[in-house]
Amino acid sequence: MVCYVASTITGGWLADRWGRARSAATGNALSLVGCALALSTTDPDTAMLATWLVVGGAAMFFPGCAGLFSDAEAAAGAKPMALHVKLSGYNLGWSSGAFVGFGVALLIAARPLQVGYIVMTAAFLLAGSQMLRFWSLPPLPPAPVGDRSAHPAIPWLVVMYRLNVALGAGIGMSLIGMLDQVLREHVSGEAAVTVSRIVLSSYAASYLVMFVVLGRWSGWILRPWRMLVLQSGLIVGPLLLLWLATSQRHEPALLAIVGSLTGLGFGVAFTASLYYSLRSPDRASRAASLHEASVGCGNIVGPLIGSVAIWLCTAHLGADRLTGLAAGCCLMAALALVVQLLLIPRAVGAGAGRPYGA
Repeated sequence: MVCYVASTITGGWLADRWGRARSAATGNALSLVGCALALSTTDPDTAMLATWLVVGGAAMFFPGCAGLFSDAEAAAGAKPMALHVKLSGYNLGWSSGAFVGFGVALLIAARPLQVGYIVMTAAFLLAGSQMLRFWSLPPLPPAPVGDRSAHPAIPWLVVMYRLNVALGAGIGMSLIGMLDQVLREHVSGEAAVTVSRIVLSSYAASYLVMFVVLGRWSGWILRPWRMLVLQSGLIVGPLLLLWLATSQRHEPALLAIVGSLTGLGFGVAFTASLYYSLRSPDRASRAASLHEASVGCGNIVGPLIGSVAIWLCTAHLGADRLTGLAAGCCLMAALALVVQLLLIPRAVGAGAGRPYGA
């Protein structure tokens, strides 16, 4: 994950200087080299290098691709597409790809590892070939106008939502990485895996739904108080999980509601963080890479917070591990809420909520 964060930032820097498509295609090329190494070696050190290349190349792809989406212009004679609409298409693309990827992984789980690298090679070739179509685009896009123009509240909103998306990602990764393990104290191993998959599927489906909603409705743009309400699932979900854990209730339907609420809240934070990053009047790809780096940092720190909370609750409070996980998620959710309550007044004071620059 550290490799992913560093490569994302590097990709954003390259995209704004060398060109969005060129940096994205270069990332794909690195991933292809990693796949080739993985397919041709049994040496552990070489396999680790191959993994770094695959992950790092994929990370470099992101900021260039996001920049292309934000810079895309409508066809001749067509109505310009709003940034939040383009962003919705982008988010639906990567999230749908994640669903397909998980599905393929389940289908080939029992097959040799090389099959997975062959599938990844095909995916990287397809994505890279699309970037080659835009290789000749100039490194610097046209000056942003309309809903890409500058607004004095955006710096506050960028900071607020990058922190929020990091904390939201931390909650999500804590659930993804530890939920089935902590549930094993209460249900059988196979049942724990099944319940965990139900919760995580609800989580992913819900942020996908929010991507659709925020792409069709523009009433959230520069309206941070509305977004606080929309993002409330990010704190209600963990609080519900804490109540279920302390009440010794582990019904799949109730835990699925936890996943859905948390996913809706994360979808809001993710969309807002990327939207305001891409509204930067210049160096949009670098800004998008910092958004993705925030997600990566949350993915690293979140499970650490969850693990410490589990240890504290089990070792010192006599609680079970599910309660500890829920407490860690509640802590991250509370921090996200505090960040909003501190920074929203600053953003409003700078003009958020007014029509200027929207």
